[in-house]
Amino acid sequence: MMMMMLYTASVPAPFFTVEPRSSVVRHGDALSVSCTASSTASPPLAAESHDAPHHRHDVISITWLHNGVTVVNQSTSSWSISSVSSRLYIASFSAVHEGLYQCVANNSLGGVISRPATLHLARQYINVFSGCHFTYTLLTCI
Repeated sequence: MMMMMLYTASVPAPFFTVEPRSSVVRHGDALSVSCTASSTASPPLAAESHDAPHHRHDVISITWLHNGVTVVNQSTSSWSISSVSSRLYIASFSAVHEGLYQCVANNSLGGVISRPATLHLARQYINVFSGCHFTYTLLTCI
């Protein structure tokens, strides 16, 4: 008599392998923010005799948040999201892009939110001292 074992699908919620990082960005600079999530499952849903179970990956969707609001990927917006790499691209950084960024990874069993990354705009100040002009950039990080 052959003994068969039935494994149930055990696909864990996703976890982050790369989370967004805080940065100070100059006005007008292009910026790319990364986020990568993974989910592996073992054993797969299958009736197996004595074969070792194989790992299975579940489909993960990535959504970006800016100050808690979903970033919409539109051709008319100032951001774009790569569907292949899950990167958020900002073509020309400005004050409207400052704030907290997080990515949300979802699969069939649930979701997880990344730690927040803060993007700051580098501020430039011009001082006049004894007829000389000094320009410097003030980088502020929290």
